[in-house]
Amino acid sequence: MKFIMGVDIGGTFTDTVVMNDAGEISIFKVPSTPQDNSKGVLASIELASQIMGLRPDDFFAKMSTFFHGTTVCTNTVLTRKGSKVGFITTRGFRDTLPMMRATRTRSSNILEMDMPSLRDETTLIPTYLIEEVSERIDSSGNEIIPLDMDDVAKAVKNLVDQGVEAIAVCLLWSIRNPSHEQQVKQYIKENYPELFVSISFEVMPVIREYERSVTTLLNSYVAKSVRKYMATLENSLKENGLRSSILIMQSTGGALSVDEAIEQPYKLFLSGPAGGVTASVFLGEVLGCKNILTMDMGGTSCDVSVIVNGRASVVTRTKVAEYNASLPTLDIISIGAGGGSIARVDHGVLLRVGPQSAGAEPGPACYNRGGTEATVTDANVVLGYIDPEYFLDGRMKIRSDLAEEAITRLGKKLGLGTIETAVGITEVANSNMANAIRYMTVERGHDPRDFAMMSFGGAGPIHATTLMEDLGIPKAIIPYTATAHSAYGFVCSDICHHLVISHYIKHPRNPASFNKIFFQLEQKGRELLTQEGLKESDMAFKRYVDLRYCGQVFEITVDVPLKLLDESDIPDITETFEKAYDSLYGKGTGWKEAGIELINFRLEAIGKMSKPIIKKFPVVGGDPKVAQKGIRSCYFSKAGSFLPTAIYDGNVLLSGMNLKGPAVILMYGTSTIVGPEQGAYVDEYRNVIISPLVGGNNE
Repeated sequence: MKFIMGVDIGGTFTDTVVMNDAGEISIFKVPSTPQDNSKGVLASIELASQIMGLRPDDFFAKMSTFFHGTTVCTNTVLTRKGSKVGFITTRGFRDTLPMMRATRTRSSNILEMDMPSLRDETTLIPTYLIEEVSERIDSSGNEIIPLDMDDVAKAVKNLVDQGVEAIAVCLLWSIRNPSHEQQVKQYIKENYPELFVSISFEVMPVIREYERSVTTLLNSYVAKSVRKYMATLENSLKENGLRSSILIMQSTGGALSVDEAIEQPYKLFLSGPAGGVTASVFLGEVLGCKNILTMDMGGTSCDVSVIVNGRASVVTRTKVAEYNASLPTLDIISIGAGGGSIARVDHGVLLRVGPQSAGAEPGPACYNRGGTEATVTDANVVLGYIDPEYFLDGRMKIRSDLAEEAITRLGKKLGLGTIETAVGITEVANSNMANAIRYMTVERGHDPRDFAMMSFGGAGPIHATTLMEDLGIPKAIIPYTATAHSAYGFVCSDICHHLVISHYIKHPRNPASFNKIFFQLEQKGRELLTQEGLKESDMAFKRYVDLRYCGQVFEITVDVPLKLLDESDIPDITETFEKAYDSLYGKGTGWKEAGIELINFRLEAIGKMSKPIIKKFPVVGGDPKVAQKGIRSCYFSKAGSFLPTAIYDGNVLLSGMNLKGPAVILMYGTSTIVGPEQGAYVDEYRNVIISPLVGGNNE
């Protein structure tokens, strides 16, 4: 029997999902290995093969596809351990990068703006590694000043003499005419073939030179780290017998090849979290649930996203560290509220949680790996939510005494007891996560009460029911794959290429121009998918345009029908934009009289992969007491005290069973908490559905 495998590297654990042809799922977790993440991947494979009773060579022989998500790009930027990069730009625009967008996030005093100094060596690139060349293309693509190749030679030599390992090139209006950027790249490749080169036209050919510059710079900055990691991983897997293809999850959902990941590593910045959203879209479709709040709480962060009408939205701009970039990603907000988030006392009186994390090394105090600071996981142990003997099916022992010691030390600084401190830690973490959910819903015109929450990750199911109560969310879905839901999302993925062309058009316009540009994009998409080995019958395309009202700075992405457009389609596209604008900013905020501008054409070229079969289980129901392991005291904020709580083995609960809270359902790698006024139902796919009790029933 063949199977597919997905591996997701988190800040604390490396999660693995193995699914066979019959839809049977096996989940495995091992500690992440931050010094060399490929070791964690191999350790997860070794564990999987052992438990499945296969020799490593047999295990790899049965694998049809290996999917992987990685945090290497994000970690490279956050730790400032990327390549030494040189940057080449148009003469007169040397300060575009160091000036940034000058957003005032810390002070209204212009002298204290949150902007790095022009000589700040802690930024991704110091100013002495920025070179200018004489050239100029105008906004229509006409050459005003020819490219001075002597300038290019001098600029590149200066950067090489400074020891750069990669070069990024962003020239003004290259999105209209890339010939100058292409000449610079050709010169570097011919004379310095060892250097990695990114040009903005190939990376992200869209308007706004600052965001385009940042994206191109990031691509070169992380390239060495990605290339090294991918080479190590690929070599290790193949040396151990892997024969199947390796596909890497990208930020927009969908997978790409290792070769493309190496050439365009900027696509990997939200590689892991994108898997959780992809899995939630897939599972929501199976369950007939179209409006979903995803809440992925792992070891280092909590990632929140919104699925509306069965679709996860993609944003075309995002922030990496303090840098605004033109990075298309799934619309996900991440906050430092994971199980490993460290609690501390600020200014001697304020309890703070995160964003610093204990990570995998040394980890929370209760992991007994050297960590001594109190974390959210330690608080959850003290409050009774985590069974010290059952964690990872008993393969990892939890030290509740070390958790209590860490919480007690922190409590003394606050003048609080151990329990009060643990409660405070969880309440602060829950408040931070609730605010993130409100930002993604209420502030964008959505009512949380119209959504189901799909909560996953190692810590998500512990906190889901409290967030339900706080936000009025009517239902929480804890997936059967909750502890490794992002890895499960990888195996649900298609191959996907996102293509974009910046082309300014005053809308409405003759549809012939739309058809011509989309035809060009689709031809490129077909070429890429064909190179991936996809047949025409397995290809699909989705079209989008970025529109804005004239005079505005930012645009909104809207769908375009996949057909030969005619005059009747233009008003429909306009109406779609106006509805999206009203939904985002409030009814009546649009102003038709200003006119509408079209800025970018976008295309998703999708290579359809075989989707996993979600196994159905017989709905037998019965008394859940057969799965009850005992009773222990757990703290519930709504009651304000510890309550006797039934403890259930999630592996024994059968589809169709109902149980009432307070309860804890022990699952591999996590615990699902059911509050005193809530009930849980196990559906036909072994997902746990939590809802408020109404008349003593939760069905």
